[in-house]
Amino acid sequence: MSFEARQKWSILASAWKDTGPPAAPSLQDVSNYIGHISKRKATVLLLGCTSSLRNRLLGDSCKVVSVDITRRMLEATKPLVTESDADIVVQGDWLHLPLNNNEVDAVVGDKILGNVMPEEWAELFAEVKRVSRPTAPFLTRASPHGEDLLQPPAIRPFSELVKRWAIFYKEGMDIDSACSGLWEDCMDMSTVSITPFVGTQQLKRVIPITKIECLSSAGKEQHAISLVRLFIRKFWHSREARWSAYTVKGILTAASIHFDYVGQYTATDYPEGDRQPVFHFVSRT
Repeated sequence: MSFEARQKWSILASAWKDTGPPAAPSLQDVSNYIGHISKRKATVLLLGCTSSLRNRLLGDSCKVVSVDITRRMLEATKPLVTESDADIVVQGDWLHLPLNNNEVDAVVGDKILGNVMPEEWAELFAEVKRVSRPTAPFLTRASPHGEDLLQPPAIRPFSELVKRWAIFYKEGMDIDSACSGLWEDCMDMSTVSITPFVGTQQLKRVIPITKIECLSSAGKEQHAISLVRLFIRKFWHSREARWSAYTVKGILTAASIHFDYVGQYTATDYPEGDRQPVFHFVSRT
């Protein structure tokens, strides 16, 4: 993975550890992952170090090997995970996994495709295949923009997005999840196509140029002001970072070289859950 990816996650590490859905998996998302790992006491490769997935897997007596590109991210999530000898964390590159061939019974990774540029997907799927045992499940949640052709959403003002998630917050959603939703909406708005099937996202394309302008977008409503302040604290410094945008067809095509497609599973316990399914593949024999 690129230096750009390392730098991005070094910046985001402290903010990401307490991020809620949709940026992080919900309880239903976690169940959609765990429910399709049938082998008890499995050795599971976790791409990234998502604490909710680690805790559930450890609770199911799995050995969990978490590989993340930055030491800061591994350190930030450590206090959130139940201490266990079965919880193994490794700083490493997903495109050059520090594992042997056919070593793991399952692979999971939340929203990993957004973190790897489309031109590197072939390497990613090949590496996941290499370390997976035959018929091992590979599960990843994704946020596709359309089925076949990339469909960037219509641009809406930042103030309108703030208002939307401030209402969720006011009606009882926790502020971390509301902030996560605002970030996801901003990323969606920033989508630019590279090909008909893939593109990039970059926060700076859609948010105001200065922090003061961001705050002024909140108006005078206190929930909105608190939300924007948290958004600035968590995500302002990552506004230059690039992410991948893609379609369902793009995912299935890239995976099909090494994996058979099983299906998709959506959550209903947070807004936008129906658009962020967990994709289920199995390693081809």
